[in-house]
Amino acid sequence: MRDNLAAALGWYELGLLPFPCYSSDTWVGDNLHLTKSPKTKRGFYDAFRSAEEIRSHWTESPDDLVGVWCQDKVVVLDIDKGSKDGFFSLEDNQVVPPETFSVTTQSGGEHKFYAHPRDFKLGPDTDLVLENGVVLTGVDRRAGNSYFIAWSDKVPKSLDALAAAPGWLCRGRGGPERVPYEGKLSDWIAALTDGAPSPKVIAAMGRIPQDDFDHSAMIRRQSELVLLGVSGEPGVPLALEALKDAWLRGQWDTPQYQLEWSAALAGAIAKFGGLEPQNKTLERQEQEHETKVLKRIEELRVEFDAETRLLAESFRGSQILTLDELHGRKEDYIVESLIPQDAIALLVAKSNMGKTFCYVDLVMSIIYERSWLGKETKRVKTLIVLGEGVHGFHDRLSAWADYWGEDLAIAREWLLFVDGANLNNRASREKIAETVKQFGAGLVILDTWSVTSGLPDENGSTPTSTTLQLLDESIGEASVLIIHHPSKVSESSTAPKARGTSALESRADTVMTLFADKKYHSTTTETKKWISLSTEVEHGGKNRNAPTETIQGMYLEAHDASAVFLRDLGGSIRKRSAIVQVHLNRRMTVKEFSAVIGKSESTARRALEEAVQEGVAIREDFEGASAPSVYSLSMKELVRRAS
Repeated sequence: MRDNLAAALGWYELGLLPFPCYSSDTWVGDNLHLTKSPKTKRGFYDAFRSAEEIRSHWTESPDDLVGVWCQDKVVVLDIDKGSKDGFFSLEDNQVVPPETFSVTTQSGGEHKFYAHPRDFKLGPDTDLVLENGVVLTGVDRRAGNSYFIAWSDKVPKSLDALAAAPGWLCRGRGGPERVPYEGKLSDWIAALTDGAPSPKVIAAMGRIPQDDFDHSAMIRRQSELVLLGVSGEPGVPLALEALKDAWLRGQWDTPQYQLEWSAALAGAIAKFGGLEPQNKTLERQEQEHETKVLKRIEELRVEFDAETRLLAESFRGSQILTLDELHGRKEDYIVESLIPQDAIALLVAKSNMGKTFCYVDLVMSIIYERSWLGKETKRVKTLIVLGEGVHGFHDRLSAWADYWGEDLAIAREWLLFVDGANLNNRASREKIAETVKQFGAGLVILDTWSVTSGLPDENGSTPTSTTLQLLDESIGEASVLIIHHPSKVSESSTAPKARGTSALESRADTVMTLFADKKYHSTTTETKKWISLSTEVEHGGKNRNAPTETIQGMYLEAHDASAVFLRDLGGSIRKRSAIVQVHLNRRMTVKEFSAVIGKSESTARRALEEAVQEGVAIREDFEGASAPSVYSLSMKELVRRAS
């Protein structure tokens, strides 16, 4: 595992300044800070300048990523691996980077470190452009006022040991020729291409800082948008307005900063805002489009061939069955109707929803031969692969055993753990296979897929299918429960969708989702953060071998310095009945109850009638048209309260 403190000190000793960055997408108030973005207010300008500061920070926050300010000391060749394949771009254009110190990035890409040229300044660039105009998609440069993430705690012996940066890495920013502009600012804006923002402009808008930023950052973003305008990209005026709004946000909307904005924009346009002739722009755009189309066609052909071959390899063959044999094929379950034997199950839930406590409750119920959420279980040995560390896990098991009055020692025979795994690493895979076989595991749990799969990109269907095939070969006839995160878009909904490619869900026999259930109302009148588990499609679930369902009324309860996953046994009532349960504290008419709850009489009447139907209340009717009905709590509800 990478030692972030060692990485920060290592680069500091070489003369570069480190600073902390977010290790995951993090909400701070109303602002979302993306993974790898600086945690410091002014980014690398607030980098640490002493070993004491570095030790103090990473001792307290060891998981923070290490950002390193390049300055004029190093040039980093950043080769992406994922939706943009920089390795393919380099190979396809026969560009071979010189050998030098390098590290593998978290996504499977590579950082190559070169000595900064002494004779001129160099800044960052994305999708480098060769001298012949060819764009190296997914090949970026980090230098000058930019930074890189230290993905390894290894550093070069000295900066002098780094190879010289090749000429193609040190070329100026690609794109259109920078032509000065001598006209009016309003005329320049009017000459820009009309239309909605293009993908390039949208990407540039995404780089507008969400927090306060300095003058140099504003100039960089302005220059980028001016060059996009010169390139004929639509949507630049809208992007400039968005950048201006960000620059003048809140307390900074003053005459001084308004003047700085206007002066900087006028300077950028005067320096390189000369527009190409329209016919030249269109011709270049058509050529670029045709090149991209041909390249994309080839990529799709390769992807299709790879996927069809992969599916052919994983096909287990056809088997002829008689009608009697088909009737005899009844599914055996580890957990009735949820986890079949020799199957793949998926548990999808966002962080802090309680998914670990959920599967701990499931596993311990299997071991101690208890039903789980009303489902029968079959006792099997379970191997839990912990990709996110073992800290605190024993406390969760101990809390469960203490709450239910079970002897934790019994679990030793039935439960085993693997700390860390990478299914795309042969040695790791063989270790899991050997452990499953020797231990005789009937159930394997992977916590979580993103950490244990070893996939640099969860969106790739072919790599995901390959990894699942490798997993299937490793665990034999054991079932597997994969713990997975939902997509950002769906994680807070009642239908959390598994993150990444659909290949994972497609291969699974069962998909169970956990989500916050605000519609559940307990007959006990207790208020808790209720959780539901579902295999229904409308909640993001799936069940290939049994009817789909939603199980409601689960919650977490603190116990023994940890927590346990419990289910409300009282059952549920509808929302209106729950209102009656709380507020009907004496005999009342509809009009009186309406005044108590502050709702209309029609709403009060519907609530009271629902409560009568569900046995929470009773209604007394009197003879005579003028005598209103009177409602009171039922004897069943009064007895429940007394108990």
